Formats: sequence, structure tokens, C-alpha cells
Amino acid sequence: MNINKWYLVENEVDLGQFCRFLKVYGERVCLSHQRVAGQRIRHDTAPPPPPICLQHHQSDCYLQLESLPYRKPRLRDLLRKNVFLVFFSGERAKSKILKICEAFGANRYPFAEDVGEQEQSITEASGKISEIKTTIDAGLLHRGNLLQTIGEEYEQWNLLVRREKSIYHTLNMLSVDVTKKCLVAEGWSPIYATEQSHDALERATIDSNSQVGAIFQVLHTKELPPTFFRTNKFTDSFQTIVDAYGVAKYQEANPGVYTIVTFPFLFAVMFGDWGHGICLLLATLVLIFKEKKYSTQKLGDIIEMTFEGRYVILLMSLFSIYTGLIYNEFFSVPFELFSPSVYVCRDASCGFLATKNSLIF
Repeated sequence: MNINKWYLVENEVDLGQFCRFLKVYGERVCLSHQRVAGQRIRHDTAPPPPPICLQHHQSDCYLQLESLPYRKPRLRDLLRKNVFLVFFSGERAKSKILKICEAFGANRYPFAEDVGEQEQSITEASGKISEIKTTIDAGLLHRGNLLQTIGEEYEQWNLLVRREKSIYHTLNMLSVDVTKKCLVAEGWSPIYATEQSHDALERATIDSNSQVGAIFQVLHTKELPPTFFRTNKFTDSFQTIVDAYGVAKYQEANPGVYTIVTFPFLFAVMFGDWGHGICLLLATLVLIFKEKKYSTQKLGDIIEMTFEGRYVILLMSLFSIYTGLIYNEFFSVPFELFSPSVYVCRDASCGFLATKNSLIF
């Protein structure tokens, strides 16, 4: 649609230049000579054809030249066109002038001798310009209506395409039984989810109004089942940290349970500051209280990673406050809320100088 629009705009510009050319030179025509009318976009690196015509045919040709502004639809820069009218005598001069115009890529237009025919040409060109403008306006209106319709239906189409894609993605994981003409799916399921899987298949059969029901059968195999750890929104981030180092085998102990305590505590040992811990706690509470809102939005990479580990950061902040109180650290400043340490020298013999002298001697 855009390509057709540009073509129509270019034709409109060319016809407009032609009409202006006819109006400018229509009253200056010499009927006793033949003539060639045309136009060419002027560049700084190449001279226009009319001066060359004058150099080669100073005796048998006459030039009428005018420079007009021109803006090409696909370009932002303002160009200029050299619109010229050459009066000449003889076929030889005509052939040379036409060759020069072709060499420089000049557009040639028919120029009638009769003034009435010139006015008729202007009328026809003006009519074509109005038709092109009408076509462009109709195309823009149609494009606007089409885009508006697409914008209104986009969400529904997007949901439909996603649903179809998920269905075909699931069908690609099934195998086809040619003899029984059915689809066969094999997979692993937790024992507690057996009844749920069977009920889901029955509901799908009823909702789809299928005449053939799904067959659910438990297979016994000697293959080692995959590892499955049941998690929730609190333990999922801890399990992700453990799975990044390795996944335990089937029926092995899950290290993610111990990581819930050990990982935040080891962090707090290094980050023992109850002032920074409070700031971290407040920021985490905002993410937890607004988790329903943020879970439906598209967040950035860093914010999304922080949101997924909000419960890990919650425990890290609590342990940091605890160890910060033990360290007497508040924003890296000693802050003694409790009594001084019990490990205090009670006499001069355990002072710094005495200890230093004992170490030297």
C-alpha cells in the first residue's frame, strides 16, 4: 500500500510540474520553429543539458530555462529541477538534442503548437492530478480504517494464535498409531496427580463433544523416573538456586529444603548491617504486597529477576538485621544498642601494649 502511495505521489508531482511548465511557457512559443520541452533534476556534480545544447548549437537553437523547487516523496531533502524549452531548426539538431536529453536522463513532454491544445493539455493534466489526489485520500482512509479494525481485533487474534500454537505444540509431542488411527501420549506424572490427570481428560472429552473418549492407562516400566520436587511461590526460588548447580536423582534428598535457611544466613554473615537490612526489607515487602499486580506485567530483566527472588531477599534481609545487631553495625557505623562486649580487659595486663610486648619478647 505504501509503495502504491509513493508512485501516485510521484505521478502527481510530475503532472504538477508539467502543468506549471505549460502555464509558464505557453505564452512564449514561436510557431515558426520546432521545440523540445523537458525537465531534469539538477545536481552539483553535473551541468544541466540546456547549456550543453547551447554550446553545440549556438547558431540554430534558442533556450528558455527556469529552475523550480522539487521535493521527492521518499526523500526529505529539497531538490531543484531545471525546466527548459529548446527551439531549434532541422532534424539533425533535433536528433542531437534528444540524444543529449537521453544521456542526462531528462524527462521530455509533448508541447503542442496550438494554444488551444496547450490549454487542453493543462486541463487533462489537472484532471489527472485531481484523480490521483482522490485516489491517495481514499487509500489513506481505507488504510486508517483497516489499521483501526486490526487494532481492535489484535488482542483476540493474538490469544487465538497462542491457543492454536499451544495445541499444535502439544500434538507434535504425540505419536500416531496407524493401525488404531489414534494419538498416543506417554509421560511421567506424580502419583498424587493420577486422578487429576484422569479427570482432566474426561472434562476435555465432554467439552469437545467427542464421540470417542480418552483412554487413561498406567504403564509399569523399569526406567528411572525423572526428579520432581513440589514447590510453591516461597520455595520455588530456592529450588531454582539449587537446580542451577545440579538436580538430585530420583528418591534422593532435596538440598533445597536446607538452602532455605543456610543460603540467607551465609549471606547475612557477609552482609551484617541492620540499617541496610531494614532498607532491603522494606523494598522486598513492596514487591510481596504488590505481587498480584507485578505478576501480570512485563518487567525488565533485572526487576523481573528481583521479583522472582523476593522471598529469598526477604529472608536475607531478616538475617542481615539479626547479624547486624550482633555486629553493632548500622550503615557501617558502630551503633551499640546493648552493653559493651563481655570480652573487655579488666586490668592493664591484657591491654594492647602488654600483649604487644609479650609477643615481641
